[in-house]
Amino acid sequence: MTLHRFIFEDFGLKLFSLGVALLIWTAVHFAVEKEADLAAMPLTRISTRNFPDRPVLVVSFTADVRGFKAKPSHVDVTVLGEATALNKLQEKDIHVIVELTNVTASAGLRQRVEVSTLPGGTLHVRANPEEVELILPK
Repeated sequence: MTLHRFIFEDFGLKLFSLGVALLIWTAVHFAVEKEADLAAMPLTRISTRNFPDRPVLVVSFTADVRGFKAKPSHVDVTVLGEATALNKLQEKDIHVIVELTNVTASAGLRQRVEVSTLPGGTLHVRANPEEVELILPK
């Protein structure tokens, strides 16, 4: 195979591949640059606040849930957001629920907990544990 044939055979495909490679490199380069810019920004306005031992409420719009119990019955909630919004947040504003609407009852049922807060600023919430086991009524 000659050098001329090696370079110019399927030249259009090689040129197209080079263009795609340049587009990918450019996208990755700018993504890394943007991430570095975000890391350099001061995050003094963002903070975290913990609300330990919040009770889990079992609710449903379609069924009677009086006999259902969540195990564990309490979870720890971590809230991330603007410091001004977190300072206004009180424990009574944090509600941890397990929704049973459209859930079929079975032994060992695990359900994800949902955490809600009062509106006011952008808050990101996380419960630990994220799922609870539901104990069925006897």
